[in-house]
Amino acid sequence: AFCGFCRRWRRSCSRASRILWLVVRALKPKLSIIFSALASAGTIQALWGICQFSVQDIFANKWLGVAAHPVTQAGTSVLLNDGGRWLRAYGGQVHPNVLGGLLVITSLATVWLIVNSKIKNEKAKVALWLIYVIQLIGLFVAFSRAAWLALFFSLAISWWLNKNSRSLNRLVIVITAIGFIILGSILWQPTRSRLIGPATSRLEQQAIEERVTSIKESRSLLEKTWWRGVGMGNYTKALAQYMPGLPAYRYQPVHNIFLLVLTELGIAGLGLALLFLWRRFKEYPQSLLVFLAPLAVTVWFDHYWWTSASMMLLFWLIMALPEATEPDS
Repeated sequence: AFCGFCRRWRRSCSRASRILWLVVRALKPKLSIIFSALASAGTIQALWGICQFSVQDIFANKWLGVAAHPVTQAGTSVLLNDGGRWLRAYGGQVHPNVLGGLLVITSLATVWLIVNSKIKNEKAKVALWLIYVIQLIGLFVAFSRAAWLALFFSLAISWWLNKNSRSLNRLVIVITAIGFIILGSILWQPTRSRLIGPATSRLEQQAIEERVTSIKESRSLLEKTWWRGVGMGNYTKALAQYMPGLPAYRYQPVHNIFLLVLTELGIAGLGLALLFLWRRFKEYPQSLLVFLAPLAVTVWFDHYWWTSASMMLLFWLIMALPEATEPDS
């Protein structure tokens, strides 16, 4: 029954996401409006995550749809080292990695406003920089390595593509790097665990082993269903049927979207998905290609663009960006 509910929920979220894309295509809002909304949402999520990391606890709230995640509870995403257990920031998301992916996109939206919007008010410019710094801190305390990599990769792409504003993009990269160095120095214990933890931390080694195992499990499922797939949203159900008797937490989607789509939709489904992405890529203006960069990085390390409701909505919003109007139009 629970698996059936999850499948129906994912299908509903997928339909809602595509409706959002159609709405953007129909209304053609200005990019500045979309990015201002993203920057505002990212600031709220970042402040939420910073508070969670500061108190090292996440309290349940039924109105916000947030479950409790005590730092001492098994299953909570933490960093483990000699200094003890460090709770990673969740924000309002289901996992710190999801918060990291979200904040990469909202940070890029804020950078776009800093670089491209024609704001003459100095207070407004300072406010944008403050918003970016807040999102940067929130992204850092999520301790998502894929999100960190995606942010720096995206900023480098932005610098390379925007030749007319390279000095400002260079300033953003410098401030980001300095911010990470300062935060890493202040929070050295959890940062050290995240950067060199795989060699020393039991939890990091376990996480890597689980991801390698999930890839092997996906390949095992593909041996029988590579041509037709197991059905959208049926990955964990198929895995439970293929490997019965495992603990419930072991039945997770593979942390690679290409493998996940191939396993669920088969070779034809993956081909159609790649064709859609290629066609959207060709329609993207150069100034917005930077918003595809985080996708190019994170799809190899996680599945949230395919499984998380909030990230599905964000994905289709990103796909619809070429339909929006430029600020000077």
